[in-house]
Formats: sequence, structure tokens, C-alpha cells
Amino acid sequence: MTRAAARGYAYQTVYAYLASLIAEATGEHKIRLPSLRDLASRLDVSVSTVQHAYQLLESEGRIMSVAKSGYYAVASPAGPPLAALATPTAEPDLLQSLYHHACTPGMWALHRSDPWPGDAFGQALTTREREIRRQHRSPDSHPLGEPALRRELAARYTQATHHRWCADDVYLAADLRATLDITLAALDISGRTVMITTPASPVLLMALDAAGLDVCELPLDMGGDLDLERAAHYLRERAVALVILSSTLNGPQGALVPDTTRQALAKLLDHHGTWVLEDDDHGELCFSHETPLRDWVAPERLLVCGSFARTIGTEARYGYLLVPPEARSPMTASVRQRLLQRDFHLPPVRQKAIARLYQRRAIDGQLRSLRNGLKLNVGRLVQQLDDSLGDLLCVPMPAGGSGVWVSSRHAIDVRQVYDHLLRRHILIAPGPVFSSQGHHSQCLRIACPVNGRGLPGRVIAELRKALQSGRR
Repeated sequence: MTRAAARGYAYQTVYAYLASLIAEATGEHKIRLPSLRDLASRLDVSVSTVQHAYQLLESEGRIMSVAKSGYYAVASPAGPPLAALATPTAEPDLLQSLYHHACTPGMWALHRSDPWPGDAFGQALTTREREIRRQHRSPDSHPLGEPALRRELAARYTQATHHRWCADDVYLAADLRATLDITLAALDISGRTVMITTPASPVLLMALDAAGLDVCELPLDMGGDLDLERAAHYLRERAVALVILSSTLNGPQGALVPDTTRQALAKLLDHHGTWVLEDDDHGELCFSHETPLRDWVAPERLLVCGSFARTIGTEARYGYLLVPPEARSPMTASVRQRLLQRDFHLPPVRQKAIARLYQRRAIDGQLRSLRNGLKLNVGRLVQQLDDSLGDLLCVPMPAGGSGVWVSSRHAIDVRQVYDHLLRRHILIAPGPVFSSQGHHSQCLRIACPVNGRGLPGRVIAELRKALQSGRR
């Protein structure tokens, strides 16, 4: 693997390599996969890059981790080649298909949610890591996360005297999925009802499904608003144990729930005494300054989760959870117990390097540049889609993020649209993958090209053909 590949989309190459090892498994025996360090050395990439590839495979259920032993793959039938996707029945699960083809060579990837074109902070992180290694020969590993990084996150989230955070309120995990798993286990709400707004991150939906929770959805309209009466009905009739809401920006849709709606919803939640998990994974990608949900929610029932994936990139996908002082006991003890049980230690040097990026304000400058670039690129994409496909698609301008959420003006079979494009090596994210109950069946999410030049004419032409052939 070349250095250029390692700095760009290295985790995709590692993912593809591991997928080939898994495909070689035969029978029902567990196949042990290489250790993180061995594979990093073999492919000449960082340990965190390999770790990210393993985490993607684990979130898809294709491998399993065994404490103090390593990662294992269980043999399973190989998926069909791309050429075999001549009919929609070749792969019945849209999300599984999306993951399966994400790393296919030559695929035009319009499904992605990461805003960075590559490893934007790669050189900065490497420089910081060299500094740290010169100062600390062997940094200690902390099971709850590097104290310096936890302090920086706490300081970043402290915006007012009534919302104060300290390092003891912050916990780090391998990625966002691990953070969600730990949080749901610590709440001990298995079998109970969780209310979420959709479109929602597939990672979140998979975590809820794995936890055995009853999910009720509040679909957002194209303007980002929700039905407050439906929310009140769920809270009253379904004995909701947890509500999961975006902090400001809904990631997949790139929309903002109006302040008046969020304030009214916060009053409802306070009345019912329901736990609130604020999803802040996309908050830094909002094009304007907005009041976060946590400013309106009772702090004793509030949890905040996020990751560094949107702010730093693929080389730092660690997740984090904030538990405010008012909710510490017994929630804090439960979170600590779950983290210690996992016995998974994040690379301390990389954590210290991220902390220094925050300390030296390098993150803030990059984020301003990123948001300005995304706003420009998203605006160009909206204009291009509206000019070329406005008769077929409704294309609102998002309030943030790295893509656009569009809806068909005519009834379509979104699976047929997806398969048509897939056969032409174009991968989009169909709306149903952002819901566990079949909502958003007339929607698509289209990511901005990383070069900011808009979609090629061939892709626009195939989108038109797919939408026309998929009409009911």
C-alpha cells in the first residue's frame, strides 16, 4: 500500500482486504484475523486505520471480537458479484447491499456521509504524535479515555454557568457504535420503548436493534419539522424510556428542527421525566450558529454523544459520551463498569495528539474552512440537481452537512432506482436505510463530490433514467 493510499481512503482498502479473508472462510469454524498491529505493519498504515476497518465489519455483524484474544470471522456464504445484481432480489437488504458495495473499485460513491475528502488532519496528527513520543516514551493507557482529551471535550461543551462539564463527565469509546452500545447497556432499558427522529444514522438504528429495543419513529418532513401531537401520543401511550434527538443538525437530512418545536418537545420530555440522548455527531457541520438541544433539556436526564469522525476524519473515529453531574449516579457507575468490561484501550498517543489539536485551536480553523467549503459545494449540487432534475426531484437547500436530501415528485420504487444505479456503478443512499420502519421511501441522500465540481453528466443522466424507470 502506498503512502498516498494510506493517507486517503486507506481504511477502505483494509476493509476490502479483510473482507477477502472472511470470504475465504469455510465451514462453521471461527477464523482468527490478524491483530491490529500485525495488519498495520503488513499494510503500512496506522493502527487506528486498521481499527476503523475492523469496527465497520463488526458493526455489520461479519466479525466478532473476543476479549484478550482478538477478532474472529465466522464463515458465511459469499455475496453475489456485482454483475449478478440483475434483479432487485439479488440482495434483499438495502443497508447490507450499501455496505457490501461501498468499497467496490470504480464505484461512484454518492452514499457517503464523511465530509472530508481524505485524511485532512493526517499530517497534523503525525506531527503531534512525534512530539508526544519524544516527551513520553510509553504513554499510559486509560480505559475511560485519555484525561487530556476528556478535559478538552469538557471545556468545548461548557458554554454557560448552568451547563458546566469536567473531564469526569466525559467517556471515550472505540467509535460511535461502541458509544451507543455502552450507553444503551448502562441505561438498562432492554425491551422498552425508544423514540427517535428519522431519517436517523444507520449506525444508531443498528445499535437500537441489537439492544432489543422497541423503536417508535418521528419522521421529519422535508423542512425538518416533526409532528408534536404524535410525539405526545408516544410519550403518553408507549411508556417511552429514552428519546434520541439531534443536537442541532439532522445528519442524513441536513435539516434543522425549528427552535419552537424543539422547545415544545423539551417541555413534553421534562413533563414525562424521560431520558434524552442528544446526538451531536453532525453538530459541527451546521452552516449557522444554532442553540443546541441541551440548552432546553433538564440536565439530570440528559446524555450527549458524538464522535470525532465529522471534525477530524477517518483517522480518528473515536466516539464520546457526556454524562452531566446531575445524572452521574448511578449512571456514571454503570458507564464506567461497561467500559471496563470491554477491556478495550484506545491508542493513547493518538488521543493525546487529538487533544493537542484542540488545545492549539487547529480544529477550529479547519472546521471554519470545512463548513465554508461544504456550504459552497452543497449549494452548487442543489443548483445542479434542481436545474437538471427539478421536474423529478424536490431539492431543498440543507442547513449543513455534506450532501442533499431529495424527494421524488412522483411515486417511485426506491429499490428499483437503487438497483438501476448500482448496475451502473453509482452508489446512492436510499431513504429507507435511515429508518427501521420503512419511512422515507420516496427519498434519496446524495453526497457532494469531494472536488466540489458537481456531478458528471453521465451520473445526472443515469439518475434521470433510474427515477423514470422506477416510477410506479
